[in-house]
Amino acid sequence: MKQIIPGLLVLALTLSLLSCLSVESELEIQNDGSGTLKLSYRVSSMVENIGRMEEGNTLIPLPLREEDFLRIAAEDDSIVLKDFNSSSDADYLYIDAEIEFSRPEGLSILLGGLSGDNVVFTQDEEGFTLTQRIYEGLGTPISEDAKLLLETYFSEDTVTCIVRPETAVREISLGEILPQGGGARYTAPVSELVQSENPVLFTVKW
Repeated sequence: MKQIIPGLLVLALTLSLLSCLSVESELEIQNDGSGTLKLSYRVSSMVENIGRMEEGNTLIPLPLREEDFLRIAAEDDSIVLKDFNSSSDADYLYIDAEIEFSRPEGLSILLGGLSGDNVVFTQDEEGFTLTQRIYEGLGTPISEDAKLLLETYFSEDTVTCIVRPETAVREISLGEILPQGGGARYTAPVSELVQSENPVLFTVKW
């Protein structure tokens, strides 16, 4: 128990900063791998001033300032930041951004980091496939105490991913196909998502 309690305290302190994290991404993608990514998210205002590290990094793996997005865009000439807006109140920081990319490599950088291993865009004789790794997965089960903390701190938070391909969606791995050619959508409570032992993959085929 002496080893478990300090770990839970650290987790609780971290989650108190990262709670109130809701994210929505809307991806419009063409058959040539180009497209537009719109991001909207809300985070605790505390993360803006606490834990800032070198090169603008923060406690969470999301850009919080316009210069963060511009830094990402500078990694590949296929990425262009088209719009950025931020606002805040006493509790939250709100971010809205729109980014264009002209080839799949740009999308990989935007959604998967410089390694690009979190996003895979392929084409075969049946059509096109986009697979996005929403969450890496813990690899091992978590304790009941840790589950309770996650459910407490992320009780109202969600992650939503919308993919709108050039043509109608024919198959998905998670979520729902939207009517009238509206693409596909996956929404999950953050409290459930971060408990997953295995990677959470959102695959859309068209």
